[in-house]
Amino acid sequence: MAKKPKTPENVPSESAGIITRQRTLLLMLLLVVGGGLSALLILDHHGVSFAQTAVDQVCGEGDDSGCAEVAQSAYSTFGGVSLASIGLFFYSSILLLTCISLPGGWELRPGTAALLLGLLASAVLLDVVWLGVQAFAIGAFCKLCLATYAVNIAGVALLLPAKPHLSSVAESFSAPAGKTTLTAWGLASLMLFVSIGTAEYSLAAKKSQLAGNILGSPAAPPASDSAAVAAETESSAGEADSSVELDSLDSGQLKAQLAEARTEITRLAQALDDPKLYQQYVLEKAAEEFEQAPAQQLDLANLAPKGRASAPITIVEYSDFLCPYCQAFAKAITDYVPESRGRVTVYFKNYPLDQACNPGLRRTVHPGACNLALGAICAQQQGRFWAYHDKVYVAPPKNPSVETVAAIAGGVGADKGAFFVCMGSSETSRELANQIQEAKSAGVSSTPSIFLNGRKLPNANALLQGIELESKRLGLIP
Repeated sequence: MAKKPKTPENVPSESAGIITRQRTLLLMLLLVVGGGLSALLILDHHGVSFAQTAVDQVCGEGDDSGCAEVAQSAYSTFGGVSLASIGLFFYSSILLLTCISLPGGWELRPGTAALLLGLLASAVLLDVVWLGVQAFAIGAFCKLCLATYAVNIAGVALLLPAKPHLSSVAESFSAPAGKTTLTAWGLASLMLFVSIGTAEYSLAAKKSQLAGNILGSPAAPPASDSAAVAAETESSAGEADSSVELDSLDSGQLKAQLAEARTEITRLAQALDDPKLYQQYVLEKAAEEFEQAPAQQLDLANLAPKGRASAPITIVEYSDFLCPYCQAFAKAITDYVPESRGRVTVYFKNYPLDQACNPGLRRTVHPGACNLALGAICAQQQGRFWAYHDKVYVAPPKNPSVETVAAIAGGVGADKGAFFVCMGSSETSRELANQIQEAKSAGVSSTPSIFLNGRKLPNANALLQGIELESKRLGLIP
């Protein structure tokens, strides 16, 4: 049977639009939304505060946040690049292709529409794989990631009329006009790739500077441009003095707030352009938050101190034995205490992210953490707490059973028989419940949470800075 020749009647012309104006506009809107979600996830991945706040509002706060759990997992990067950056590049690149293909109208041509359909369909397949990773390997779901999956599915639905033209994509772009489109798209995508890569490198550099020492840095001296900041404040105040309206609204408080706000905006704008200034800005904000925090009354009875019990500065750490960041903090604080020359003492309290003993959590983050917390209380009773603490953090077990915990305790000299009895005791369970309840009352939502002489630090990286501030407040030699 003779093959039916291609005619204008049975094959739409490449010059004819196949995706309507309305579908094209909706597609472009979806791509902008997908790119915006990816950008937010990039900033959250690199610890930018306003992005973390926004993500927390969607996903929940602290280690109980699915987004945080996914972002902190080993699966959140590929080849050293965050998956969010790859997503931003993908959405931006195909948005560029859409725009380049619309020089004469809003209707997408068959070849371009089919290529976009193929790209978005491939993204949906990858989304299925990534969803499986979240479900089975990470055990948590990122709601913002799920939103990008919805964007991809909606994009595929909008482009379905182009499905019959998938087989002719290569032919469509082999024509001169198609080659021009591909060249322009390739060059634009290359520039986009460099821009996103540069931005992520800058964010990673800022984050690594702040995390270079997990305990942070001592309180920084005033910035070298403090005179300029003071001048800005005086200028702002002067402008406020010249305003009759401000004088009529408030006798001075509003003018002071205006001057303070303008100074803060100036500092932040300068800090964002310079990693060192940004680090200093973050430290200063942490210091302000720490100094304004109310002092909590924390029960330290029956706890073993690390360091001199009569030290003027008391550090209380609420921690989870299976929290990776807590493990790093434990090593750092163990090295630091001898260097403090008797100035600080450390107390450990349990806040396991495990619903087995912490039912207020939305889900279990670290299965088996409750067993290790109970073991810590029992090790404390036998005078083996810090040996147990160090032993666990050297090689944290995965989802440990009571038998595993008892074996760890036995390895540091505890009586295993008494240890088993202790771990099954209702008194031990009550003690753990009391520690968890105290933590919640003090505002603990993530681990490690650090209190310095009863005042909560904004984060563990502010510890050395907080110690310097507390030393100054107590009149100690810096």
